[in-house]
Amino acid sequence: MARSPIRQHCLGTGLLAACFNLAVAAAVAATDADGPGKELRGSWKLHSVEAEGEARQLEDDVRWVINDDQVLYGGEPLARLATYPASSPKGLDLAFREPRADYEGIYLLDKDELKICLNIRTTGPKERPFDFATKDKPNWRALVFRRLAPSDGVPGNLKGFVGMALAIENEAVVVNMVLENSPAEKAGLRAGDVLLSIGGEDVAGLQASVDAVRRKMPGSDLRIRVRRDGKEKEIAVKVAVFPFSLLGLLG
Repeated sequence: MARSPIRQHCLGTGLLAACFNLAVAAAVAATDADGPGKELRGSWKLHSVEAEGEARQLEDDVRWVINDDQVLYGGEPLARLATYPASSPKGLDLAFREPRADYEGIYLLDKDELKICLNIRTTGPKERPFDFATKDKPNWRALVFRRLAPSDGVPGNLKGFVGMALAIENEAVVVNMVLENSPAEKAGLRAGDVLLSIGGEDVAGLQASVDAVRRKMPGSDLRIRVRRDGKEKEIAVKVAVFPFSLLGLLG
């Protein structure tokens, strides 16, 4: 029996990555009719991240909720998901919203453990991972998730985020920069504001100010008192979840 052109190409070159990319392209039409990510639906807690063959466990409570073609983080859309369960290994694509970036990867679901290996290179020449070993592959990241049960409750150990960079000027803690579209910007904080108190506590230094924000539960209100143009002003900021992109897990 004659071999197919795809099989001849793979056998002739021995390029596993090229074969896998061809398999993914062929598997797109075979994606489950119930929608991408059907077998991955549910809540997942990120347990560890591996880079360059070294795995580290996470202290922060980082959770993803996968609902068909959407990945949610902190209750907000994080990325669009496409899966190719008919390929071997199974493939996936993640299109992140902020900052916009497209990652190619593979996944393995073993009972209540989900392992994902992503190529974090999103521009220029790249290849989809063909296994989960990251040693000597600087552009690969392996993420291990554990499935959460409804009884696991709300996340713990979450970092709060308001989106302002701080600095020391004339021995005072000042807002050096406010991130665009951040809770701080929406609340009206401005670069140059001098911090006087956070959550009712007097500002005691740069690191103490950062810690005071990160201790706040996402979704809560945080009152920040500042001095601006010689006048004091109290501003209420809605605390958000620390952005996934700023956790540095994908490089």
